[in-house]
Amino acid sequence: MLLFDYNKARIGSALRKQGILAEFLSAQRAEVISVSITEYNHEKHMRIVKEEGIAQGIEQGIAQGKAESLLIMLEGRFGEIPQALQRAISDVSDLDRLDALFRFALKADNLQMFEVMLGK
Repeated sequence: MLLFDYNKARIGSALRKQGILAEFLSAQRAEVISVSITEYNHEKHMRIVKEEGIAQGIEQGIAQGKAESLLIMLEGRFGEIPQALQRAISDVSDLDRLDALFRFALKADNLQMFEVMLGK
């Protein structure tokens, strides 16, 4: 049974009972049905937002890990990495871009060559 039909049936049942809200429910039937559907959609929306937030957090974590690996590799190859370059690498959030930078860093002759690539 669809949620709309279910809520409509529940409200109809409440109207048939001799209760204090019968007159109100009768007069506001369409609004009561609409609100009950809206609340359900709100719960669904919140679940989706939570799932998207988790996925985004995972992606950010992967990007941070790749940036840290890139920095470790650059430091191993070229020595100390300037703070500005460390920040620039940490600011990259695109996973494909980080992969490309890592591959380029493996072949770069020096840190300046890598910085030029990072700036592109």
